[in-house]
Amino acid sequence: MEFFGVYTLANDVVYDQLVALLNSIEVNISLDIPICIIPYDQRLGRVRQEINSRKNVTLYDDWEVIQRWEEFAHQVWAAHPREMKNKASRPTWYNGHLQRKFVSFEGIFEQFVFYDCDSLAMKPVKD
Repeated sequence: MEFFGVYTLANDVVYDQLVALLNSIEVNISLDIPICIIPYDQRLGRVRQEINSRKNVTLYDDWEVIQRWEEFAHQVWAAHPREMKNKASRPTWYNGHLQRKFVSFEGIFEQFVFYDCDSLAMKPVKD
C-alpha cells in the first residue's frame, strides 16, 4: 500500500476532462504523485492508452471490491423511505456508477485526495 495518492473516477466519455485533470496534477502538485483511476464503467480504451503513457497513473482493477461497493449502494438505496414507497421515485443518477468512488476507502493509498474528473488541481495538496 502506498502512503499517499490521488483518486479519480473516469471512463472514455470524460477522457478530455481526465487528461486536463492529470495535466493539472502534474503542473500544480507533482509529476510523480501516484494517481489511481477508478473505472466508471467498462468504456476504458482511451483511458488505458493514457494510463500507459504516464508512469504514475494506474487503473483500479479489483472488480470484487468495486462490485461490493455497488451492492452496498443498492442496499442503502433500497432501505430509503422514498424507495420503499415508490420505486419509480429513484433519482436518475441511481443507475450510474458514481458510488464507485467509495472504492477509494479500500484502495491502494493509506491517505488520499479524491478529485472529480471534471475538476482541476489548482495548488499543492500538502496543506
